[in-house]
Amino acid sequence: MPKELIIVNQYFSWECTIYHLLKSVLYDTSQKNGVMDKLIDFLKKKRPEIKLYADASQIEDYIYRLYNYTPSIAESLANKILDRRMYLRAYHACRPTDIKSYYENGIIPLNEKYIRDYFNQKDYPDIIEEKLASAIKFIKDGGTRFGKIYFVINPEIICKRNSNYLKKGSESLSFIAYRCNVRLQQEGQRPTFFVCNVPVLSIPTPLLEEISAVMLNIMFRHILEQEVNWAEFNRAFYIDKQLSKENIVDHFEA
Repeated sequence: MPKELIIVNQYFSWECTIYHLLKSVLYDTSQKNGVMDKLIDFLKKKRPEIKLYADASQIEDYIYRLYNYTPSIAESLANKILDRRMYLRAYHACRPTDIKSYYENGIIPLNEKYIRDYFNQKDYPDIIEEKLASAIKFIKDGGTRFGKIYFVINPEIICKRNSNYLKKGSESLSFIAYRCNVRLQQEGQRPTFFVCNVPVLSIPTPLLEEISAVMLNIMFRHILEQEVNWAEFNRAFYIDKQLSKENIVDHFEA
């Protein structure tokens, strides 16, 4: 296990680390000591009327009221996390045909070779090359899924809210099958989550900032003794490179 691993839905595993990183952020941006303590005192006094949003904007507003400046705390916290080269526990949902290959090769972003290997002539003898090439080009040009691996930080939300995704499998492969007038073969493919430790250096900065805002919000809700609805705090993100096999911890069926 990496030395510094963030498991978002295990608050007490990262509470101290994020608290001290935020304290450092507030000092760096204000050049004043005690900003964190004063902010907490202020929030506790106003506790009955405070309902935190799922981002960091409200916390920034309270800092402005106290010190007449607005730090971008989610962005600054994300930079601190990047500097420490931490890892984020996340879950990749799929319907694998060969689980062993994930542990041998890691998780590979959707690419043209994978698509062509999947829609091979043996399994899909009726597929027409022109239609396959056209479908691949369409997905490439769209850019949403091609070349990316998607993760969530709370797999329970996917199971409860997006069961169709796990039932139908890859939207991209389903789309290609539709464009090529073939039926997607899914025999033996079980809806599966791979448990991963994703290097934060692989996560696009704006997405890491969203996750940082989630952790800030959870932390302040704990400080104010407010209920944390974990369903509110699920986030999805992607990386645009292969995830090494060393970063796959486990897997389980959904």
